[in-house]
This record gives sequence, C-alpha cells and structure tokens, in this order.
Amino acid sequence: QILHDTLLPTTKDYFKDIPDILENTYRGLVGLKAIGQYGKTILGPTAQIRNITSVAPMALMNGNLVPSSSFFKNFKMAFAGVFNPGKKAEYLKEIQEATDYGLMVGKGTQLQEIADIATVATSDGQLLSQLKSKPLFDVMTRIKEGPLGIAERAYTGSDNAARQINWSGEQSKLSKVIANSTDDTVLPITAGKNMSDPDIQKFIKLDNNQPVVNVGELKAAGDTVVDKFIKGEAADIALNVTPTYSRVPEIVKELKYIPVIGNFTAFPAEIIRNTVNTMSRGIKELASNSPELQKVGARRIAGGLTTTVGIPAGLTATALSLTGAEQEQVDAYKR
Repeated sequence: QILHDTLLPTTKDYFKDIPDILENTYRGLVGLKAIGQYGKTILGPTAQIRNITSVAPMALMNGNLVPSSSFFKNFKMAFAGVFNPGKKAEYLKEIQEATDYGLMVGKGTQLQEIADIATVATSDGQLLSQLKSKPLFDVMTRIKEGPLGIAERAYTGSDNAARQINWSGEQSKLSKVIANSTDDTVLPITAGKNMSDPDIQKFIKLDNNQPVVNVGELKAAGDTVVDKFIKGEAADIALNVTPTYSRVPEIVKELKYIPVIGNFTAFPAEIIRNTVNTMSRGIKELASNSPELQKVGARRIAGGLTTTVGIPAGLTATALSLTGAEQEQVDAYKR
C-alpha cells in the first residue's frame, strides 16, 4: 500500500513559486526520510514485535484487559487477512461496524505518517506514467502485494486491535453502568456521533455546562437507542485513549514534512494525548454522582498508574537485580 500511495500525485500544492532545484532537493530529503522510517518500522522485526506486544498495555491502561473486552476475539479479527485478505470475509459485519465508528482503519498511526511523507516526495505525474510503463513497476506491485503487504497489514493490525479491544471493554462497562444505575442518574456524553443522532439528541441536557443524558429517559427510549448510545460513547473513548492518526492535531501532522525534524512526530503526540485523556476521564468518572461510574473511574486510574508507573518501575528493578547493575549506571547511560 505504501508503494501504491508513493506513486500517486499529491493534491496539495506544496511547491508553488519554489525554484525547481529547491523543490527537487526537498523531495529527495523527505523521500529519504520516508524510506528510513519505513525500514525502521514496517520492515523492522523489533518494531513489529514492539507494536504487537503494546496492544495489551493499551488495554490495561484503561482497565480493559478483562474477559469482557474479548481480547483474543478482537485480536484475531484485527489481524484477519494479514496473510490472506480474503479471511476478512469471516468478520465482515464486525469490521464494517468498527469501520463506521472509525475504529478499523487501513493504516496505523506511523504507517499513515510515512504514506503522507512519501506522497509529497513522489508527486510527479510524468514520472508516474513512465514508471507504470516499465517492467519494474509490475515487479514493485507484486512485492507490494506480497511480503510488503503482509508487513504493512501486520503493523496496522496492532493499532486496530488496540482500538477494538478498548471499544469492547468500554461497551461492557457502560452497559453495566446503565443497567445498575437508578433512573435519576446522569451520564456524560462526549461522542459527536451521539450528539448528532436525532434519537439521542433530544435527551441531552446541560449539567454544570457539561452535556449529559438521564439514564431513566435513555432506558425508556428502548434498547436500540441505548445500544447506539453505548457504542457511540465507547467508540469515542477508545479513539481518545488509543493512537488514532485522524485525531492528531494538524500542527503536529505538518511537522512530518520538515526533513530535519525527527521521525514520527504523530506517534509521541498521540501517546501524550492518550495518557492525558485516560487520566482526565478517570478523574471525571470518579467525580460522577453515579457509584457505578465511580467504579469505572477507579479502575481506569488504577490501570493508568499501573501502566505508566508501576510496570516500568517493576521492569527496571527486575533488570537491575538480574544484571547486578546500579541505577546510577542507567542514569549515566541516559545522559
């Protein structure tokens, strides 16, 4: 897919009024950056392993590493079609629903960033037509659909799996909150999809200038409305606590086009956004008037602290014990 995107002319006029020599130099630099990023991530075994093993911590961080999140089912679905795209047909309904909510995407955060850079690097229409007429283009296409396609789908599968698992976990938690709450309980509503839905919109009220819905009114509207509300809110939470390229601020996205700026500006920005969203949502849930939502908030805060503080500290202590090294040596190495 990357090779395909690289050979498509960009729709942005990046080079208006720029001398050819500067334009070609710039294209060359960002092209080298894209190739370097691709080699370090998509083609790097270590990066692939790191990406796959990060799925569980992303779920743990929000208290979603539980049976209700259907971890293995969602993991299997996200990676369906890695070796044989036709395998996705087995999960067609689930994949379509997840895609409608923005949870299943064609590229992961880092892969999409590489694609954007590569598109700018190669946007010459004349070059495009010349390449397509060469036997080399057929060879590149076969490579793209073969080993490179597998590597890209595997890398993207990790991000999709993390969002899917968090979505399932959040749906389960919200279902329990609504089922066990009294009718006078109010729940926050943040999903744009729900706010624009006529069936849900009419129940939205303001509580301390924050949009909320009344649980009793929501239940009275019927199971279909409740199900839409739960899926919409759960999807919004999952997208806010898991790396999602579409939610990266535009100013951060534009930084990737500067050749001298380090690799993958979007990913670290997303990690910061996800961590802040996890902790801030947990605090808001703890402050809720719903005892059930308070339990969710406590579990989210506990998961966030375990993932960001507890596990790193534990791994460091274990490594120091096994190797006989001192913390001062680690600090000196970091400097």
